[in-house]
Amino acid sequence: MSSLASRGRALLGAAMAGGAESDDDEYDSDLGMPLEDEDFEIVDAGAGEGFMAVKPWIGAMVCPSEFEDAFLSVDPPSETLQLDWVFGYSKQGRSNTFALPSGEIVWPSGAVGVIYDKERHSQRHLIGHEDTIYAMAQNPANPSVIATGGKQEKRKALTPLVIVWDTDSGKAVAQLRHPKILRSIMAMCFSPDGRYVIAVGGSDVHNVVCYDIAARKATSIVESGRDVITQCYFNKFDGTLVTAGAKHLQYYSFRKGMIGDPSKVRGMRTNVYACVATKKTLWVGVKRGDILCFANGSQKGSFKGVHKGNTLALAYHEESGCLVSGGSDGLVNVFVAGKVKQKITVSAGGVSSLSFTTDGTQVIAGTKRGEVLVVNLRSGQSERVCKGHFDGETWGLAIHPFENFVVTTGDDNSLNYWNMDTCQLVQTIQLVDEAKKVRRPKRGQRGGVCTTGSHPPNQCSRACAFDAMGEMLAVGMNDGSFMVLDIAGNTPSFRKIAHKRGRGLSQWVQDLKFNPLDPILAVGTHDNVIDLWQYDGSNFSMSHRLKGHNSFITHLDWSTDGQYLQSNCGAYELLYWDAVNGSQITRASSLKDQGWETWTCVLGWPVQGIWAPEAKGCDVHSVSLSSDKRLLVAGESSQKLKLFNYPVPEGADHSSQFVGHGSFVTNVRFSKDDEFVYSTGGNDNALMRWRVCS
Repeated sequence: MSSLASRGRALLGAAMAGGAESDDDEYDSDLGMPLEDEDFEIVDAGAGEGFMAVKPWIGAMVCPSEFEDAFLSVDPPSETLQLDWVFGYSKQGRSNTFALPSGEIVWPSGAVGVIYDKERHSQRHLIGHEDTIYAMAQNPANPSVIATGGKQEKRKALTPLVIVWDTDSGKAVAQLRHPKILRSIMAMCFSPDGRYVIAVGGSDVHNVVCYDIAARKATSIVESGRDVITQCYFNKFDGTLVTAGAKHLQYYSFRKGMIGDPSKVRGMRTNVYACVATKKTLWVGVKRGDILCFANGSQKGSFKGVHKGNTLALAYHEESGCLVSGGSDGLVNVFVAGKVKQKITVSAGGVSSLSFTTDGTQVIAGTKRGEVLVVNLRSGQSERVCKGHFDGETWGLAIHPFENFVVTTGDDNSLNYWNMDTCQLVQTIQLVDEAKKVRRPKRGQRGGVCTTGSHPPNQCSRACAFDAMGEMLAVGMNDGSFMVLDIAGNTPSFRKIAHKRGRGLSQWVQDLKFNPLDPILAVGTHDNVIDLWQYDGSNFSMSHRLKGHNSFITHLDWSTDGQYLQSNCGAYELLYWDAVNGSQITRASSLKDQGWETWTCVLGWPVQGIWAPEAKGCDVHSVSLSSDKRLLVAGESSQKLKLFNYPVPEGADHSSQFVGHGSFVTNVRFSKDDEFVYSTGGNDNALMRWRVCS
C-alpha cells in the first residue's frame, strides 16, 4: 500500500553515502552494490501501531447476510503453492550465470536459483533462501556444484546464508553462516580443489570468510577494508585469492583453508568490475572499456578501450586458451593470443556476467537488461533463454480473461506480453518512444516522480488491466496519464486507442480496472481521486471524478453488475461509490450483500484476517480472490505469498507462507482457471508462476 518513492530515494542516497567514490565521485551503478533496505525504515502514513489501533476502515465493513451466523474457519487451506516457473534474472550480481555438465543453465532470480533445460524448455528451482540471492559461484572441481549467497534475513535476525547445492539432485549440500558476515553476500568463489567456498560480506569492513564445505564451518576470516567489493576470484595458477571493487584490488595468500592478510595494489584509481586469470596474467576489467594486466601483483600492461563504457565481465577457457570480455556497450569480445579476434553484439544492455560451456564453444551471458543468453562463439549468434523487467520496480500485472496470456509492466518503459501455454515472452512493447523522452523532474517538482529506476515518469507504469472482452489493455503511467491499447491476435499489434490524463493530475496511476459490463475505465491515482472514463467506440471521455479519499488511491474493485466501486487509499480508508451518478455511498450496510467482480482491495470485511496482529499498514501490497471464491492469496512486503481460505476472518492462521521473491511482492493474481497464481516482485523485477496444489 505504501508509496515507495521516498523509500527508493532514501535507499539510493544511503548507498551513495556509504559506498566508495567512483572516478567521477558519483554513485556507480555498475559496481552492483545492493541497496540494503533492512537498514532503513519504510515510512508510510498510518503505518505501525497507529494503523492497527485506529483502523479507519472499520466503519465501512459490514458482514454479508450469508455469513452473519456462519462458522468461518481460521485454519489454513489444505491447498499449497508450488513454484512452477520463474521469469526473470537478477542482474545485480557478477559472474552469476553458469552452464552445468548436464547441459542446463543456472542463474539467480529473486530468492531462487533457476536451473533451465534449453532442450526441454523446462525449469527446476533451488529454493532455500528467504531473501535476495546476490552472489553465485560454480565449483571448478565439480561444476555440478553451485553456491548461492543471499541477503540478511531481517525478520529472523539471521546473518546472510550461503547454500552449497548439488544441482543434479537439486538438494542443499551445506548451509553456512558466520556472525561477522553481515547485510549480504557480495561475492563468492570456490577454491580450485572445490573443498572450500569463500564469501565476502556486505558490512562496512567487508569481511572475507572461508568455509570448509564438508565440515560445514568457517576456517578463517579476515577484514578486507571499507572498499566495496564486487568480485571474489581464486587464481588457481598462483594459489592466491583476489578481491576487487571500488578503486580496489587486493591479493590474499591461501593455504589449507587459511586466508592471509590482504595486500592491496597501490595506485588503483579506478573501479574494478571483473577479473580472471590466465596462466601468467591476471586480467582486470575497469572503467572506460579498459582491461589492465597484472603479474606478480604489479601492472604489466593494458588494453585500452576494448569496450565503449565499462568492462563488466571476463571469462577464460583453459583448454582452448580463449578469453572473453563483456562490457556496458553490449558487446562480447573474443581474445586469442592476447588480441581481440571477434566482436559479438549481444544486447542493447551491458553484459555483466560471462561463463564458458564445458566445450568452450559457447558462453552464457547475463545482461543489465535482465536477459540470459547463450552466445555461440563460432557463429557469433546468440539465443535468449530468459528475459524479464530490468529497471526500477515491477508492479503491473494483468491476466487475460479468456486466453492464457499475462501482461506485466514496470519502471523500465516496457510492457511484457507472456504466453503461459509455452512459458515464453511473446512480445515486449516500449511504452513510450525513446525519442519522446522527457526530462526527469527534480525532487520537489511536480511530475509524478515515484520510480526508483532511471526512466522518467512518462515511461514508467505501475498498473495494467484488460477489459472484460480481452480486446483492450489499459496501462497506467507514472505521470498521471493512462493509455489504452487495442489487442489483436496471439501476437498482438498493440495499436494505441487513447492516451489520456485527467485535468490537474500529475501523480502516478496506482490501479485501474474496466467495468465488467460496460466500456468504462476506473483510474485511481496518487492525486487522491478516481476518474471514470467512458469509451464510445473511438474515444475515451471522462464522465465522473470521484472525490472523498484523504490519501492516494491504492486498490479498486467493480461490482458484478457494474453499478458500484469500492476503493482503498493510503490513509487506510474503505469507500464505496455509485458509478452511475458519481456519488459516494456513505451507508456501507446498503452494499453488504453486493457481489464483486474481483476482490483486490486489501481492506474490507472478507479480508480482515490477512493482517497479522503486529502488522503495519504497508505489510500487504496486493490480494486476489480465486474465481471459485474459495481461496485468497496475498502478496506482502516480507517477500512472502500467503494463502487463505475465503473469507478471511480475524485470527486466521498465517502459516501458509511461500517464498520465492527477493523483494516485496507488488502484485498477485489467480489464473482464469485457478490452476496457478502469478506474482510480481518489486526490486527483483521477476514474474513467478505458482501451481495451486491440493
